Amino acid sequence: MNLCIYEDIEAQSFGPLSLLRPVFALRCGIFTLAEKLALAFPEAKLHLLVRPHLEDWTRELFPDSDVSEPSEDDTMFVNGRLCMTDDEVLHFMAASPQEVSYVAQGILFAAKVRGSRVKHVVRHL
Repeated sequence: MNLCIYEDIEAQSFGPLSLLRPVFALRCGIFTLAEKLALAFPEAKLHLLVRPHLEDWTRELFPDSDVSEPSEDDTMFVNGRLCMTDDEVLHFMAASPQEVSYVAQGILFAAKVRGSRVKHVVRHL
């Protein structure tokens, strides 16, 4: 399974903190969201979707991750603005045989998508 952390349009609202780094690289407690997810899903291939001007810097910050669209395998998309305190919900979503999503106040925070629909979803993030 792929794990894709993406920045949505509201990532800019974290400025000036997010001007020079992806929003998921900000610390929320001891770890960043990217670090928390890498620990929670060690078997997943991590993909990062960021604003164009941050792509090179993100590659340096996260050398073991792909700064690119995920391949057409089942993928868990996680909004970079999520301040995750417990990964239990994401594990339930990952284990689901169906496509599922987690929406709060009209904002998509996570979604599990089947491989054939991954490219379509990436275009609409």
